[in-house]
Amino acid sequence: MKKTEHRHLPKLEVFCPKEYSDPKALEKLSKRVFYRGSEDHKGMNNCFGFPLTPPRKDASVCDNRITQPMAQQWLRDAVKRGNIQWTVEKEKHPRYVFGKIDGRFYLARLLNDGKGEYKGYPIQEDITVIKGFNE
Repeated sequence: MKKTEHRHLPKLEVFCPKEYSDPKALEKLSKRVFYRGSEDHKGMNNCFGFPLTPPRKDASVCDNRITQPMAQQWLRDAVKRGNIQWTVEKEKHPRYVFGKIDGRFYLARLLNDGKGEYKGYPIQEDITVIKGFNE
């Protein structure tokens, strides 16, 4: 995969509301999230129904074997494990959800807080440690 010069992960102040330290609350939250995806990160052979056009030039491209149901399950499992980050206190859903698919780190970003919709993409930057990551 081509590595771009674009930086996807700006330095952010991150927090998690105390109520989401409970596994039952994370389970409930996981049922409110939906993986919508984005044509920005899908290639020509995507199975999401996006136009068969090249992805955005500075975007990392998802593996085209990942289907919407697979991405949806990954998103919900990552939320259940607590791999979430809030950046805005008033949001109903975490801004970021992160985890691994086939050994590669992916990041899902909140698109529509009212609906709990996310898009996701492989992380291009080198990662050494993600504090609080649960595999």
